[in-house]
Amino acid sequence: MPLADLGRSDAAFIVDLAAAAAGAMHLGASAAAVAAVAHTYRPGRHRRQLVGSWDRVAWVDDSKATNPHAAIAAIRAYPSVVLIAGGRAKGLDVTPLAGETNVRALIAIGEAATALLAVAPGAKVAVTMEEAVALADAAARPGDTVLLAPGCASFDMFNSYADRGDRFAAAVLTRKEA
Repeated sequence: MPLADLGRSDAAFIVDLAAAAAGAMHLGASAAAVAAVAHTYRPGRHRRQLVGSWDRVAWVDDSKATNPHAAIAAIRAYPSVVLIAGGRAKGLDVTPLAGETNVRALIAIGEAATALLAVAPGAKVAVTMEEAVALADAAARPGDTVLLAPGCASFDMFNSYADRGDRFAAAVLTRKEA
């Protein structure tokens, strides 16, 4: 099956898909059955979910990326990223997020904003999701992906990762309509 038929072709997704396919085939699933499932599978909400795309800028919600490892996997899926990151770090080091070479601009939110700003002096700090989206919109250029991949828990500013992602999507769509 061509990768283009999968809807996503980033390395982390392909590795996960290959592992799932190998496990299913080991348990007796046919290659055709695995291909059929792979062709129709789409990740759940807040998992690299495209919120919208206009002016050659894509807006992607990966609010479920609640640790640096997950956020880095999301960042590496796109060639040029305006990243919205931060929150409650839970004792984890979030500073590697700022060092990813394809992060062109960083909007820091939540309790981890200070740590991110320390390693990315050009970063902007937002105190609300609406402000983060506005700053990301100002920084975005054609070809960029504005990516909410916080690398942190949401509980310093939001009720849950889903609440954070929903507020991101609402702010993005409100800006589009303006």
